[in-house]
Amino acid sequence: MNSNQLQSIIEQQLSKTLNSAFIPELVSKNNYYRGKVRENYSLGDKRLMITTDRVSAFDYVLGIIPYKGQILNEIAAHFLEQTTSLVPNALLSIPDANAFLVKEASPLKIEAIIRAYITGSMARDYFDDGKKTKCGIPLTKYLKHNKRNERLKELLFTPSTKAEIGHDEDISEEEILNQKLCTAKQLKTIKEKSFELFRFGEAFAKKRNLILVDTKFEWGIDADGNLIVIDEILTPDSSRYWYADSYEKLFNENKTQKELSKEFLRQQLIESGYDIHGNKPPTLTDEMRINTSLRYIELYEQLLGKEFIPSTENATQRLYTNLKSNGIIKGYFVPIIAGSPADDEHCKKIQSELNKRGIPNEYRICSAHKEPERLAQIIKEYDASIEPIVYVTVAGRSNGLSGVTAANTKFPVIACPPYSDKFGGADIYSSLRMPSGVPVMTITEPENVGFAIQKMFAMNDDSLMNKTNVELSTMKKRNEDADGHRRN
Repeated sequence: MNSNQLQSIIEQQLSKTLNSAFIPELVSKNNYYRGKVRENYSLGDKRLMITTDRVSAFDYVLGIIPYKGQILNEIAAHFLEQTTSLVPNALLSIPDANAFLVKEASPLKIEAIIRAYITGSMARDYFDDGKKTKCGIPLTKYLKHNKRNERLKELLFTPSTKAEIGHDEDISEEEILNQKLCTAKQLKTIKEKSFELFRFGEAFAKKRNLILVDTKFEWGIDADGNLIVIDEILTPDSSRYWYADSYEKLFNENKTQKELSKEFLRQQLIESGYDIHGNKPPTLTDEMRINTSLRYIELYEQLLGKEFIPSTENATQRLYTNLKSNGIIKGYFVPIIAGSPADDEHCKKIQSELNKRGIPNEYRICSAHKEPERLAQIIKEYDASIEPIVYVTVAGRSNGLSGVTAANTKFPVIACPPYSDKFGGADIYSSLRMPSGVPVMTITEPENVGFAIQKMFAMNDDSLMNKTNVELSTMKKRNEDADGHRRN
């Protein structure tokens, strides 16, 4: 495939990337984590790790890069499988090009960063800002030429804290122990094994005319108390690579190295005038997205020694299909939203019907009249779902809940208002009469709500379709048997 063809495919893929991997049926209290690039779900003794196509730089999530998540995942899988004899890791299986199924582990709150060259943020700190130490290490004694991009006299272990939000911070080994982020024995093992993994990656890269410049590793403790690698290794997101054959010439001429990593994107942004010391996120253009995708593909091919075959599938739809076919998700979800806790009994009947049919659901309470902003946020969160959703809204009197939900979601809405003797059933009209462009289906019986939703999801689910057919047959046979009994 020539470069023009590849660029054309990437352009078409700009709208078919994996930006979010929100799966409501897997989310429960404290089991979902959304990072800058990855989204994780705890599944008991396993964890689903999804690598999206989001890209981050300067501690901001900037946008999405076609094929980035797939490339990171495939490179990480390659190296995790290649290094199991050196260092234990969490990988169990690869259900999708953008996903890993791994052993559950408790992550340590440090990143193990190994550096072989003074470049990137360390060079900016040292040469531009006059910071002569890194993580408590005096850098001058490791430099021969005192030049940017030179090889350090030995590998350096420069750990950082792992921030969930904002900047990761440099930290010394002494401070790691003072803060009790890990034990002295664990820190010793992390340091030794991180050096070992780096040397493996360095030797591998050398065979591919590449230099492994620096990289980071993340560690955790598994259920048996073992220290294991828990995230990607030696990918272009966690590592920096330069071309080996041009290194000496560019270094001697004090020129920027030809780089195959995320630093390429940082440099594009800096050259476009972005102020790295400012407090605003940079703007990522489509041209930058395409160029960065090409760089990731170039690294994939250079590092793994094989052609990257770009898919024209929608990455989000493919992920959904693969997770469903691997039995990791059922592939559908129902949020039940009530306007008041007074409707608990009615909502629990609906929930019981859904549970009976094995349809994942969640019961929420939010009033459209009293809490419109919170309702809008709830809908926004659910609407990021990669799996189909049907909302069930429960409100009587003036049913603003169903209308507001329908007006703000891309998914179907079923209103199931509770019957009220007080109004003689007249308040049903507030569910039936909706404005133009606000479609709300109204079903008054909880049992029928459950069956209706089952039929809707069954259109794309064979197991639900079989269940629906059995239920229809049973219902018909019950009437036939009753008819025959009465005739006799």
